[in-house]
Formats: sequence, C-alpha cells, structure tokens
Amino acid sequence: MIKYIYWPAAVLLMALGQGLLLPAIKRTPPGPEAKRQSFALHYVLTAAYFLPLVLAPGTWLEAVLSRLLLFDPVINLASGGKVFAVGATAATDRALRWLAARLSWPPERLRLVVWVVSLAISCWLLVISYK
Repeated sequence: MIKYIYWPAAVLLMALGQGLLLPAIKRTPPGPEAKRQSFALHYVLTAAYFLPLVLAPGTWLEAVLSRLLLFDPVINLASGGKVFAVGATAATDRALRWLAARLSWPPERLRLVVWVVSLAISCWLLVISYK
C-alpha cells in the first residue's frame, strides 16, 4: 500500500519545488549559470527521482504513472503556466513536441491525451488491486 502513497507524494513534492524555482531560473541570462541550472533540473533531479526505483524495485509502474499524471500539471501550475503546457528543454517535452508534429496535433493536446490514458490505467489498476 505504501507504494500507492509514496510515488504520488514524491512526484508532487519534486514538481512543486521545481515549479516554484522555474520562474527564477528562466530569468537567468544564457551562459554558464543557466547551463548549470538546466543540468541540475534535467539530470540531477531526474537521477534523484530514479534512485528509489533502484532501491525499491517493483514500483516502476506506480512511479511512471505518478510521473505522467502529476509532474507536468503541478510544475506548470506552480510556475504560473497552463496545466498541460509543453516546454522546450526537457527530454519528455521535446519528445512530445516531436510526436505532436508527426501527428499534426498541438503538443498540449498530446499531453492531455497522455494524461487521460494515464488516469484511465491508474484507475483500472486501483480497481483490480482492491478485488
């Protein structure tokens, strides 16, 4: 049962923290400091997210679904953006933009579709786990 609480809580805290820092990071002029901040956001914190997966194997599905459901909406709202906005620097954002272009969709629509599918899978998993 703890895995159903841990991952959403961890994702919410990480997204909220990053979202609150994002406006200040965006004001940093291009250069070495901006590169350092980008590295911290996109690589160091990503590694921190995956570390518990190594320490607690068997929770990959919960971790991925929590990430898909919570991270982007929370970081976007905390930074003052739109809920399903798609950025331009993170690997997942670039992948969404690439796929959306291939589908001739706005990236935000694809983000919403991914979110709805993730929500449906999460609900289904909760239902079958309590049978």
